[in-house]
Amino acid sequence: MAEEVDEEQLRGVTIRDVDLSGTRFIGVEAEALEITGDFGRLEVNGVDVVPLVEAELDRRHPERTRLRPTTVAGYHEAFTVLEQLWADTVTRARRLDPAQLHERVAGEWSFTDTLRHLVFATESWIGRVLQGVPDPWHPLSLPWEQMPPTPGVPSDRDARPRPRGGAGDAALGSGTGPRGPRRAQRRPAHRGPHRPRRPRVAAGGSPGTRHPRPRHRDQRGVVAPPVRRTRPRRPPPQPGAVMTPTDQPPPWEPPYAGSEAEQLLAALERLRTTFRWKADGLDSAGLATGVGASALTLGGLLKHLAAVESTHVPWKMFGDSPGEPWDSHDWDADPDWDFRSAADDAPADLYARYDAAVARSRHLLAAAVAQDGLDQPAHLGEQVGRVVTLRRLVCDLIEEYGRHTGHADLLREAVDGRTGEDPPREWRPWG
Repeated sequence: MAEEVDEEQLRGVTIRDVDLSGTRFIGVEAEALEITGDFGRLEVNGVDVVPLVEAELDRRHPERTRLRPTTVAGYHEAFTVLEQLWADTVTRARRLDPAQLHERVAGEWSFTDTLRHLVFATESWIGRVLQGVPDPWHPLSLPWEQMPPTPGVPSDRDARPRPRGGAGDAALGSGTGPRGPRRAQRRPAHRGPHRPRRPRVAAGGSPGTRHPRPRHRDQRGVVAPPVRRTRPRRPPPQPGAVMTPTDQPPPWEPPYAGSEAEQLLAALERLRTTFRWKADGLDSAGLATGVGASALTLGGLLKHLAAVESTHVPWKMFGDSPGEPWDSHDWDADPDWDFRSAADDAPADLYARYDAAVARSRHLLAAAVAQDGLDQPAHLGEQVGRVVTLRRLVCDLIEEYGRHTGHADLLREAVDGRTGEDPPREWRPWG
C-alpha cells in the first residue's frame, strides 16, 4: 500500500480485516466514520479514546466486567455469563424464519455461519488441543475465512444444518445438531465446583396494565408418596483430597461453604435445574399429562414459572415490564390463565419462553446481588408502601420452585416413570 493516499481514495471505502498499527490520519474530515475492532491505543485529536469507549461499553453492558477474569473461579463465572448470553441469542434466533438464520448482511457471517465457526473453535481448542483428538471436526464446522484449505478440515462455506422441523433449526443448540454434542464435549474441560444493576425505570405497559401475581397453589388432591432417593448425596471432600474430573460436583451443586448470597442463588439454581430436567424433552401429550384430581401439568408449570421469573426480578425488583404475554393479560379476571392456557402452546414455545425468562432473571439477579447485595430495596416496596429487599424476593423464588418442583416429581413419573433427585451430570436441557 502507498505510504500516503488522498481523500478521493478513501471516501466511502470499507476497510476490513487489516492491521492498521502505526497508521496516522492527519488533517482528515469525516461527517460519519465507523470503526470496529480491537485497539491498544486510539488517539483522536490528542486524546486516547480507548479507555472512554471501554467505560461506556461497560456501562451499557455490565456483564463485560465479568468477562476479564484473572483467576480460575473468575473463568468459571465468565463462562457462565457467556452461556446466559448465548441462551438469550438462541431464544431470539428461534423466533426467526429458518431462511433468515442463513442470511448474510453486508458481507458479515450469518447466524448459522457464526454457530458453525463456534463449533470449529470448540473442537480445535478442546477436542484437539486438550483432549488430543487428531480429527475432531464435524462436517459442518467452519474455519476462519483466511484459513487455507487443509486436508481433513471441513471448508464448505455453503453447507447447511438439517432442519429439525417447525420454526427451529438443527443449528440452534439441539442435541442432534453439531452444537449440542460440542457443548457437551466442552463442559467437562472447564467446569469445576464453582459457580447490572439495572437502572430503575417505570413499569412498562399502558395505564392500568396489571402484572402477574403468581398465586400459592395447593396440590389439589395430589398425595405425595414418600421421598425416594435414587442415590446418596455426595459428601463434601476431605481436606487435602485431590478431586478428579468425575469427583467434581456438577455445575448446579451449591457450594459447600459459600456466603449467604452464594448459597441462596445456588439453591435457586439447583431447583431451576431439577425442575427443567423433570419437564425436559416432552411432546404435547406428555406436557398435558395430569395426576389424579389435580389440574396441574408440566406444560402449565413451565408457563407459570416463566411468568414468575418474568415478574419477580424484572418487575418486582426493578420496575421493568415483564413483557408479553404477561403484560396484556388481566390477572385479576383470570389468575390461573398461565396454567390453563399452556395446553394451547406448542412444546417448543413453552420451553423457549421458560428458558428465556430464566436467562433474563438469572442475569439481572446475579448483577444486582454483585453490585448492592441482598439488602437493597426493591421496586415492589414502592407499590406496597413498605421496604421489600432483594433477599425476600430470592426467598420467594426458592419457595415457589420448591413447591412446583415437588409437583413436577409426581407429574414426570406419571408420564414416563422418570424419577430421581438430580439430573445426570452430563444432562443439558434440549426442550
